[in-house]
Amino acid sequence: MLPLLMLAFVGSTVTFLKPIFNTTSRWAILGVVVIYLLSTRNLWQAFLSFFGMWTSLFALWIGATVLWSDVPLLSGIKVGTFVVIAFSCMAAGQAWVRQHSAAAALNYLLPLTVAALLAGVLGRFSEDSIIYGATTMTQGLVGGSNMFGSLLAMCFPLLLWQAYSRWSNRWQRALWIVLTSINLYYLFAAGSRAAILVVLCTVIGMFLSLGGKRKAHLSLLAVGMLFATFIVSPGQFRQFEEVHVYKGAKDDGLLYTRDLVWADSQEGAEKGGLIGLGYGVSFGETDFQFNVTSVGYGREKGNTQLAIVEEAGWVGLIIYLASLLALVFRVGSTLLRSPRGPERVMLSLVAGTLVGMVVQSIFEAWWVAPASPESAYFWALAGVALGLTRTRAMSATLAPLARAMPIGYMPTRRPSRPASV
Repeated sequence: MLPLLMLAFVGSTVTFLKPIFNTTSRWAILGVVVIYLLSTRNLWQAFLSFFGMWTSLFALWIGATVLWSDVPLLSGIKVGTFVVIAFSCMAAGQAWVRQHSAAAALNYLLPLTVAALLAGVLGRFSEDSIIYGATTMTQGLVGGSNMFGSLLAMCFPLLLWQAYSRWSNRWQRALWIVLTSINLYYLFAAGSRAAILVVLCTVIGMFLSLGGKRKAHLSLLAVGMLFATFIVSPGQFRQFEEVHVYKGAKDDGLLYTRDLVWADSQEGAEKGGLIGLGYGVSFGETDFQFNVTSVGYGREKGNTQLAIVEEAGWVGLIIYLASLLALVFRVGSTLLRSPRGPERVMLSLVAGTLVGMVVQSIFEAWWVAPASPESAYFWALAGVALGLTRTRAMSATLAPLARAMPIGYMPTRRPSRPASV
């Protein structure tokens, strides 16, 4: 169900998926996943790590904000949504890893990858796929270029892993390199700087896990390509800076698209103070009509950390940061103990993507939008990371014992005594 669940939460943003996966049907699919996790006793796995415990504490705190919320109904609905999505997706990610090999840990992203690439390729034939502003951006068959970029960044880890793991097979290697190149083409065409940062973190995460020779070869290749590009077409770097760094408005500053949004969020954070205004609440806005989504209420906050202070106060921000540190410590300590190999590359790649999602949250406040595509993706990927750390920790514990055993040794039960005559 996990691949279907990922499609359910991104479907409302993709034109050709909307008839099936919309803001109503996604809850039915999530309900099936929750029932399955409860029936198989997998749901409780989400609470057993330090990251899960700190996330539980965060959920309890934002639940408490309902008591003093400016819009109690909204806060109550959002708290319930956060609890169900965060813990069910996290548990589903861990269950996926237990049921599949480490090499298949990201295969649940395959339907999402197909949808994202199709949205780009088919979008070439749609007049609505191009957005004209300070610079030209592509949104494909997705509602917005930033959302299109996010979808491409979400499926990039699978593409990169497949290209790496299939390298020895010439035809499969060529296929995945082509698909990865298409992904990167549309990523830069979308012009989403936050999504590009996610992909950059994913690449860095994988790069750090490689051996010394591979690092040296890739570094020389990257430097050589950059040097060749500069020699052949030195204007490409200037064009890249204008289009992808300043988005065609260099005179307005690097963050001109976020300045006003962040200013409002900073004001809201100041009003939130120590305990916040209530989870999901926007300062000064109390008009909320009950619906399956909160679309139409509030404002764009543009920064998760400021939004958390506004809604849950400094107390909520401290708990949020502690939960992230618990996840970093768990994954980082496992990576340091792991020997070099494909499993370490997989975990490092997943870790890099999680870091990228946190970096993206500085520009997109998806943490306080628990039903957003980025939120469901992050919690599922966090579950996959926790599942991989458990597998790697068990392997590291059993490895010395396995090396000490004679070749071919198989522990057997002690034979029972023969029955007396």
